[in-house]
Amino acid sequence: MAIWSGREGFCPSTKVNQASGQVTTLEQEFRCKEKRHVLQIVSHAHDRMTEFRATVLGGPRDGEVIYTSYGWEHARLIELDPPLVLEAGEGFKISATYDNQADQRLFFGFTRQKEMMILCGYSY
Repeated sequence: MAIWSGREGFCPSTKVNQASGQVTTLEQEFRCKEKRHVLQIVSHAHDRMTEFRATVLGGPRDGEVIYTSYGWEHARLIELDPPLVLEAGEGFKISATYDNQADQRLFFGFTRQKEMMILCGYSY
């Protein structure tokens, strides 16, 4: 079993760079290097995120939205039973929408004054 994010999995995206007063949607694709059976997924973002989605890339479920969350404080954890099987080369496209009403530019970072776009999960 593996808990993943970062290099092993399907995240993170560090492309957050948004002007003040804008609503922006960012997208990022992540593909598996080897076959995975995905059991759980959950998003991680900060308080300017208004929507987070994960869509399957490749295989028989290509294009299927399998995860949507509308809040950063209580991100929706989903369990996939049966597991989602992703072959090598398949993966996820994630997207997150941010509403930056702050008076300064928004960047990727580890504090609530910054933003993140991370899909985490549990797989084998």
